[in-house]
Amino acid sequence: MKVSIMGASGFVGGELLRLLLRHPSVEIANISSREYAGEFIHRAHPHLRGVSNLQFISYDLERIVSNSDLVFTSLPLKASLDAVPRLASAGVKVIDMSPAYRLPKAEDFQLHYSMVHPDQQLLSHFAYGLPELYRASIASSNLVANPGCMALTSILALAPFTELMDDEASLIIDAKVGSSGSGSKPSPAGMHAIRYGTVRPYKLGNHRHGSEVRTFLRSRDKGGVDVLFSAHAVNMVRGILVTLYITAKEPIAAKDVWQRLRGAYGNEHFIRLVKDKLGSFKLPDPKLSIGSNFCDIGFELEPDGKHLMVVAALDNLMKGAAGNAVQCLNVMGGYPESSGLDLVPVFPV
Repeated sequence: MKVSIMGASGFVGGELLRLLLRHPSVEIANISSREYAGEFIHRAHPHLRGVSNLQFISYDLERIVSNSDLVFTSLPLKASLDAVPRLASAGVKVIDMSPAYRLPKAEDFQLHYSMVHPDQQLLSHFAYGLPELYRASIASSNLVANPGCMALTSILALAPFTELMDDEASLIIDAKVGSSGSGSKPSPAGMHAIRYGTVRPYKLGNHRHGSEVRTFLRSRDKGGVDVLFSAHAVNMVRGILVTLYITAKEPIAAKDVWQRLRGAYGNEHFIRLVKDKLGSFKLPDPKLSIGSNFCDIGFELEPDGKHLMVVAALDNLMKGAAGNAVQCLNVMGGYPESSGLDLVPVFPV
């Protein structure tokens, strides 16, 4: 499969390159970047020096369409809204990494992005790119919206338990994410002197990734459940840790929780269930997934059996972004799902 990456100079673009350069069924046709056009990839991604002699090209949509079977659009929101319809109309498969096509209802998009979606018809043709839950729709689609990293982590943690939820209780999601989640462009809030040592709450209650969780709950007939979503910037470069606080309709036992987790993910290559009685890492910790496409899920159940805490951890640039997107490519192309992704986490980091 001939693949191109539009917007390949950011952190996610760098991870896509790292993975695709070793993918046995992929040839990288083009990588575009307005800032680095004409430069070799190591200018933006110094860790890839000596790995490839690929050069960035400018934003040349005709060239990209002419020799690509699939395009990753790792672009800002408005740039994706411009490029994706043109790629789709040319018959090119698209995996969009932006938030432009993640929400199937135009009114949700308008609520969170303060603009009317310019192509509501195209919006309805996108599959939500979470293979563990939507494998069939991804396989049959030419257009896939890669989820937001915190939304993906939250939905994987939540999915086995939606039937148990008390519709009258709120779902509380506490998410913590490393600095790479803010992208590669410097900002005053991201300066080392400001960012280092912080646990900074932001977008409390109205984070855009919360809207993806609400969309998922609607699909499970739980649209009436209130979602309280809080995001925190924490002192690490890569990784997400999400803790969900779920109230059950009726008391449940730990064996019921295990049963649901194993029923949902027992055969999933990239989901690891973590709940140990010994050792330093008894529950999921993002430190143990860095560089891999694994999502680790564990839990604690209160003695009353009605209050369940589910913990999920992953590398936000891998399973939270580029790794998950390559997993979607594998599903779309009919390749083994772990192609290019069978990476052991790096430890310690």
